[in-house]
Order: sequence, then C-alpha cells, then structure tokens
Amino acid sequence: MIRKLLPTVALLAMLAATPALAEDDAGAKAVEAAKQFSGSSITVVAEAGLQALLDSQYTAADWEQQTGIKVNVVELPNEEIYTKTVLEKQAGTGGYDVVLISPAMLADYVNNGAVEDLGPYIDKYGVKSEFDDVNPTFRDWMSYNGKIYGLVIDGDVLVTYYRKDMIEDPENQKAFKEKYGYDLAPPKSYKEFGDIACFLTEKYQPATYGAGVINTGYTHFFFSERFRSHGGKFFDVDTMKATVNSEAGVKALTEMVEQNKCMAPGIETWGFMENLTALNAGEIAMTISWPPLGRWTQGVNMDD
Repeated sequence: MIRKLLPTVALLAMLAATPALAEDDAGAKAVEAAKQFSGSSITVVAEAGLQALLDSQYTAADWEQQTGIKVNVVELPNEEIYTKTVLEKQAGTGGYDVVLISPAMLADYVNNGAVEDLGPYIDKYGVKSEFDDVNPTFRDWMSYNGKIYGLVIDGDVLVTYYRKDMIEDPENQKAFKEKYGYDLAPPKSYKEFGDIACFLTEKYQPATYGAGVINTGYTHFFFSERFRSHGGKFFDVDTMKATVNSEAGVKALTEMVEQNKCMAPGIETWGFMENLTALNAGEIAMTISWPPLGRWTQGVNMDD
C-alpha cells in the first residue's frame, strides 16, 4: 500500500555540471551542480496537507539556501494530482517540474510521456549505489518497463498499531478467550482486528475506544487491503470487466461498516490528523495507518 514516488526531470538534470565526487556523495553532487542555476525557480507539486507542509516549510527553504534556487510548492489533493499534472503536460505549458505521486500512477505518467527516464542520469553521474539500502519492493516502485522514472522518498505501508498494555493484560486475555474462543494477541486478520476493537471498547469506553481508523480521503486504500485479503480482484484477467462488486467486495465493505460501530463516536468523518490525535491522547487502543504515526506517537521529530 502505498503512496509516494518522485518522478522528476529537473533535479537530476541539474547534475550536468557536477564535479568529480565520490559515488556516495550524491547529495553534494546535486547541490554543486544546481548552483549554476542560482536565481531560478522550480515548481513542485505535493499532496495538500502534511506532505506539502514538509516541502514548503523545510526542504524548499533548505534547497534554496544551499543552491540559490527557489522552490514553489503547489498543493493539490491526492485525487487531483494525476489529472491536473498530466493536463498541464498535454497543454505544453511546462507549469510543473517535479511531482510527488503514488506509485500506482507511474505507468500512466510514462505512457503519457509526462516523466523522464532517469536511468541515463543515474549511470552518467555515478549515483546508483544510493539505492542499495532501499528495500527491493520500494526500489521497484521507481521503475516501469525496466526504466527508472522516479525516486522513492516515502516507503509507505499500512501498519497496525496497538496498546500492548491492554493486549497483554492477563484479565483481558482471560475474558477475551472466554468470549471469542481464541487468544487475545496482536490481530492477524481484519476479523480479529474487529473482535479486539469491540472487546476493548466494551470494557474501556468512554475513556478509550478499542480502535479508530481513517475514513475520509484515503478510504479506498483501506478497502483495497481488506478486499484483497478476502481474495478479491478488481478485474477479470480475461475480460477486464470490473469485479469489485463481488462477494469479496461486499464482505470487505460490510466488515468496515460493522467495525465502525465499535469505534470512537464520529469515526465516519475521521481523517489522518483526527486519527493521530486520538491515538496520542490515548482515546483509541488500536489503529491502522502509515509509518510516520509510530514515530510521532514517540515524539520523534515533533520539535523540528
């Protein structure tokens, strides 16, 4: 599951005048090469919200300080990024230089001729080893038909977070086993996630509810995971007819709706920030979200 790639022409094209530096000095190479364009600007498209905030408040300022190149950040909702940037390319206006996208969009960008093959730049300027410590799955996200079109900046996966104290509590374990017939432990399936959420809600509400999830903006990601876990496929491989309206699809959607009943009030309108806030405040015992949630609940980078 996932979400971000950085297909770009502009940044690697700036390596043209890079001095001879060690291969592991890719960042230094980019900065030195970019200095020749000091006083110019580039436009970066980022998902509205935290993603764009990172760029506009931190990385853009840092890049300008090191190179003299101003970075203009354009915020777009995730669902509008592909349409608006491809239309811009087709219009030939050159309005965008860099775009942060979901990996699932890459093939369409390539087939529309909207992104540049970065392989020749990577080989010419000796930065291939930069990808050696990137998880192989995430490295695959950079490529399409054997060519590299993007740089992974966010290895997004969905992670289940849970309160160890509640899961490991002997009294809870005993009561849960008596009610559900299996051991209380970190959930291994969406059914178990729902069972545990209902059990913990029944015991700890209203101070703490068993779970909370994101229900706005990204619901399709969470549905997709459940749909696949029930054996669902989005298309018939022979006819390419949509098969989401199937037993697996109905089961996944029904499961999501039913489990919401065991979660915090107003859960149907929760987005990422509502979910993060509730987990940090101890108002929910479990959730499913992306990796940054774990770091932020521990206070990592909160002062930056």
